[in-house]
Amino acid sequence: MKKVLVTEPIHPDGLAVLEQHPDIEMVCLPACDQASLLAAVGDAHGMLVRTTTIDAAVIAAAPELAVVSRHGVGCDNIAVAALNARSIPMAIAASANSTSVAEHVIMMMMVLAKNPFAYHQASTQGRFHDRGRFRMTELAGKTMLIIGFGRIGRKLAPLCKAFGMRVVVADLVPDTELALSLGCEPTTDFKPWLAQADFVSVHVPLDEQTRNLIDAPELALMPEHAILINCARGGIVSEAALARVMLDGKLAGLG
Repeated sequence: MKKVLVTEPIHPDGLAVLEQHPDIEMVCLPACDQASLLAAVGDAHGMLVRTTTIDAAVIAAAPELAVVSRHGVGCDNIAVAALNARSIPMAIAASANSTSVAEHVIMMMMVLAKNPFAYHQASTQGRFHDRGRFRMTELAGKTMLIIGFGRIGRKLAPLCKAFGMRVVVADLVPDTELALSLGCEPTTDFKPWLAQADFVSVHVPLDEQTRNLIDAPELALMPEHAILINCARGGIVSEAALARVMLDGKLAGLG
């Protein structure tokens, strides 16, 4: 019998996959704090993790651990180095959320560009004369800079093209053929494009190379009408630098 520890609730369909195997004992934690993890992981052979932090101490407390599966793609909440030291594989749900994230970016772009909540409030209060007060713009004809041309970036690019946008895709090793086939402009360096971008969307993993990838110098290159969207990890954009820029009114919007 193999014990699989589920750290947080997942969809019943996912649990049903494990329940179909009589040789698997599935244990769903009622809480995912450090103490609960350490108490339950001692005889676990596998772990199914969402956003819970699985640090080196938790991994060290699991001598039987044979695999960790992440409900998503990013692994910055898991001590991957500790897994590697014991040759424990780290599994991810590679494309499970790609479409949802790409559509989420479009939703943020529309909200930030069109300012619907302000207009809705004004109209429901009968303040129709305020219709010219609020900032709004169109997506058509604007330049979208996508930083990271992986699973999500490749889904987002054609959605932006459908709005009539110019799309630049930046990646260390861009799939140039795919980018061109989608009508996009590939580049290996996003920084020269920041000054031209009306929208910037970030889709890279968080690691030591990408932490604070967008900091004060990069933000200073962006025009004041630009909108920045980060649906990857918070640490990729310097929060301190971003706060200063937003307080100074140097960016039009942030998602």
